[in-house]
Amino acid sequence: MAGYGWNPVLRVRDGKTFVTDNGNFIADLHLGAGFDIQDVYSKLTGMLGVLEHGLFLNMCKRMIVGHSNGEVQVIENPSKISAAEGRRINDGSERSERPLRQIRPL
Repeated sequence: MAGYGWNPVLRVRDGKTFVTDNGNFIADLHLGAGFDIQDVYSKLTGMLGVLEHGLFLNMCKRMIVGHSNGEVQVIENPSKISAAEGRRINDGSERSERPLRQIRPL
């Protein structure tokens, strides 16, 4: 992993290397900016010794993001949502990113 510049760090809890219930270690990757996340996904998926990873790419239809200023944004995945469904969700707008007015910050 370090050979790809991913900066793996073994997860630590209470000052000790964390070991899962199954006796495995978890390597956290601190990628920073400028990485092709699809390339990282492909390499991790095929890497000997990697049982699982936390990259769930292109799996959801939409993501709802809350911002500190109270704005709520809906970001739709064009590969997972039909144009008709996107227009219906966004109250008739063709835009894929727009505040969702009925959600209020807590």
